[in-house]
Amino acid sequence: MILYITPCCREKSDAPGDIPALERYLSRRIRAVHQHAARAGAEFRIFSGMFGLLRAEDSLPYYDKRLEPTEVPAMVELLAKQLAELDPEKVLYFAPGPDGDPGGVPYRDSIARACKRAGVELLQPPPPALDCS
Repeated sequence: MILYITPCCREKSDAPGDIPALERYLSRRIRAVHQHAARAGAEFRIFSGMFGLLRAEDSLPYYDKRLEPTEVPAMVELLAKQLAELDPEKVLYFAPGPDGDPGGVPYRDSIARACKRAGVELLQPPPPALDCS
């Protein structure tokens, strides 16, 4: 199984209560990767700096928290566990480049270290046909 992962985003719906992740996160990139995964027959997850890997339909509350560098070791543990449960052959990680998201370094570091720990091949960057801005 191929697993497409994309990080969460700052822009979120402020709808009350728990709503599906795909509705909570207001990002063209997330929607594009979700559609791309569906067309490719791949699994899809959103990498939340608070919750780890989320399915599009997983419900979550509104939150405003970004993954901090000091939290990377704990996040690597969580992601490695989640990846071991999913057991993908490879991960395609779709994220804006450092110029588009300088705060994304803890996310990129976490996913890279977790894939290495889980023994999963990590492919970056995404295919050029997919706009990840």
